[in-house]
Amino acid sequence: MFEQNYVYGIYVNVKNYTIKEKIHTLDTRLNHFLSYGLKTTIYNAVDEKGYVLFDNKLRKMNKEIYNFLGKSPLKHAVKRAHTFGLNSWVQVNPFKIAERDVEAYTKYLIRDEYNSALIEKSGEQINYFLSTAYEEVGEIVSRTVSEILEDCEADGIILEEAFGYPKISPYDFSEGAYKNFVKFLKEKYNISFFLWPNDVLEGRKYYSHYLEWKNNKVREIMEYLRKSIKESFGNIPISILTQIKLEEDRKFETDLKDITRGRLFDYLLTNFVNEYNLKEMGTILRKIFNIFKETSISIVSVIGYSEKSLDKKYLWDEAIKEALIGGSNGIILFDDENIYRNGAWEKIRILL
Repeated sequence: MFEQNYVYGIYVNVKNYTIKEKIHTLDTRLNHFLSYGLKTTIYNAVDEKGYVLFDNKLRKMNKEIYNFLGKSPLKHAVKRAHTFGLNSWVQVNPFKIAERDVEAYTKYLIRDEYNSALIEKSGEQINYFLSTAYEEVGEIVSRTVSEILEDCEADGIILEEAFGYPKISPYDFSEGAYKNFVKFLKEKYNISFFLWPNDVLEGRKYYSHYLEWKNNKVREIMEYLRKSIKESFGNIPISILTQIKLEEDRKFETDLKDITRGRLFDYLLTNFVNEYNLKEMGTILRKIFNIFKETSISIVSVIGYSEKSLDKKYLWDEAIKEALIGGSNGIILFDDENIYRNGAWEKIRILL
């Protein structure tokens, strides 16, 4: 059972365990992580082309890498990390479905007001999103996480932005969302008539009720996931990663308060990759700790490194120091490729 009060870890760039040439140098990087005081490695469950990196029954893998390794890339990476005595977490967004896999999930997708499935484009990759309005989605989310744990024996799971996701739109106008929201309004607020979708848009009559309903559905799925994971795998730590956007201050605080309700998560990972927010880290951390002060959730800062930051008179090491002084329960460095390439390793031992 993985357990630690302070998390000092690093994201392993997905190329380092999904490209043949990089796989051969993975042990070298793992040895660096250990020698500089880092204890946890973090791996993404999906590659840049949308292929899942764990053995499963419903989503497509990159067969070339699978055949080359004789196992899934995640299983290989996690096993190598364990050989070095490093803990290994896997990060996944179980609500996001790549275009090549979407056919099996069409019924459960988030849809816009024109009944078109909501999509996210990243380069040539297109992703779809599962709607939390459908009860079956809880089982899909649980199965996705279970398949990861069955395949690679990860020490922890990180869920991307469960609340407030997807970022491209806060709305779900699917048939399931409409029926479920009608039932919610009737049972909780005795409201039997409203205009869909006009009355749920931001600033409209029932917008706050809509967000309450939506976050309630996310919590139900997270509660189901927590229970099913504990029954099958024991006390596997579950973390949630959230990006900080000060310009959405009110919504940001609402999402954080929803995260604290119930004992759903062991860690909150605060994504400070954005440079503007790194500069405001002290202010952000004080707000977060005020919201979380009566919970047992550990707050860990995720901090990125970039050569461009130095050109703008922003120092990466100062951000780490400020996070630790501000009470963060550890630091997770974002993207080992960038840190390795730019010689930032030399500062890590001193800072941590």
